[in-house]
Amino acid sequence: MTRSQFVQLCLVLAAVCQTAACVGVTGKTNSSAGNGGSEAATIEITPTSVKFGNVAVGSSAKQAFNLANTGAADIVVTEVNVTGSGFSVTGISAPLSLPAGTSTKFTAVCTPIAAASETGTITITTNPDVALPPIRLLATGTASQIAVTPAVVSFGNVVVGSGATQAMQLKNSGTSNLTVSAVNTSGSGFSVSGLSLPSTLPPEGVVSFTARFAPTFPGSHSGTISIASNAPGPPLEIAMTASGVAATITLTSSATSLNFGTVTIGETRSQVVKLTSTGNSNVDISKVAVTGTGFTLSSESTVALASDQSTNVTVNFSPKSTASVTGTLSVVSNASHSPLEIGLSGNGGAQTEQTAQRSVSLSWSPSTSAVIGYFVYRSVGSNVSLSRLNATPDTSTAYKDDTVSSGVTYYYAVTAVDSDNVESTPSNEVKVQIP
Repeated sequence: MTRSQFVQLCLVLAAVCQTAACVGVTGKTNSSAGNGGSEAATIEITPTSVKFGNVAVGSSAKQAFNLANTGAADIVVTEVNVTGSGFSVTGISAPLSLPAGTSTKFTAVCTPIAAASETGTITITTNPDVALPPIRLLATGTASQIAVTPAVVSFGNVVVGSGATQAMQLKNSGTSNLTVSAVNTSGSGFSVSGLSLPSTLPPEGVVSFTARFAPTFPGSHSGTISIASNAPGPPLEIAMTASGVAATITLTSSATSLNFGTVTIGETRSQVVKLTSTGNSNVDISKVAVTGTGFTLSSESTVALASDQSTNVTVNFSPKSTASVTGTLSVVSNASHSPLEIGLSGNGGAQTEQTAQRSVSLSWSPSTSAVIGYFVYRSVGSNVSLSRLNATPDTSTAYKDDTVSSGVTYYYAVTAVDSDNVESTPSNEVKVQIP
């Protein structure tokens, strides 16, 4: 190669270099700072802050975000950092390439671990550095709280074969909905009723249910009610205790015998026997009857007596002759030693003209309400149940009692009866002493 040729080659190379420099000035290149480009890198996040509001502890709330490269240069997300208790992100991880004009979505998740206000941030770092402000996150953790009244249940003594109940109340004392998912009992004879599951209670909401104990054998019993819900912590447990006791059914009377003394023929003398259930179980009286000439009952109705409850039986003696008479008051029930028998005795006295004319005449003011008549009641002695004298309502406001006996004190009262056969409360009692 001659010297002139070498100079020509250099000139060619110089021309090539000059041509390349022109392309660099007028052509489109990567605008990132690392590549020496002149285009600005821009990025947009929507939304820029989030208020999750109230979120129940143990549950989650979500918010979708859009991250868009709105510039002409490619961007790389190099870091995604989250601060604040209970906050996290899903759907995005670094490094993430985001070419110009493209976008990506991700989600912020709030899962509070305590009933308190929480704040946090999401910080996204890019290359080139766009200097994005942190995304603010706000939330309030809420929690349901479960409370039961009473906190402990004691049924005391309960007769085997029967049952006892306790009213219960379940309350949500927290700040978010309480959902009761299951209620279970343990212990022989214990059960609950009245709860429809699942049951949701709003804050301060209340629901009632019933605990029951029905023993099948005597002895001490213990059990629990376990209530599972979305409240923090393990299921709530309520302790229950009770004692099963053997059934005792006993019936006692206020007198073992009744002596009516001498009663004039044509007159009637009454005496009252008080029957009391003295066991721990109900006494069912199925029949009350008397034997003996001249002895009758004012009523023969059956009755059920709870423990310690009483009823009165009125026995009448109306002699038919001057002879001495004996009889028996018999009470048939489910009590032990049934029937309960009470001896009756009395003498008939000769009737005289004076005694034959003894009677009690009653009168009263008419009722101010619309009534169809009146019932007249009588008892022998104060604080004793009254017995009705007339079988049907008397339409008049007067009544004559011809069945009184000498030497006896009687108490009378009147009730009014309306067209629906509903009786009023008794009037004041009137005391009459027969000489």
